[in-house]
Amino acid sequence: FVCPHTAVGLVGSERPTEAEASVVLATAHAAKFPETVTAAVGLAPPVPAHAEPFLKGEEVFDTVPGEIAAVRAYIAGRTRAR
Repeated sequence: FVCPHTAVGLVGSERPTEAEASVVLATAHAAKFPETVTAAVGLAPPVPAHAEPFLKGEEVFDTVPGEIAAVRAYIAGRTRAR
């Protein structure tokens, strides 16, 4: 299972518009959207025990400008250098 937003990203990555590799960042666990996932695939996503507290907590997110340079900088700033 993947969340609805990640599913859209996966479909988009299958249709590249540039000669570059695709990266799809999962935005949430499928259990965060049980009604949507169930409607799409006919099964309710299981909720892992370790995820239950997150589903009850406050939503936290970052906003990044819709420009490739900004997305690259955001990812680079939050990952280990290789």
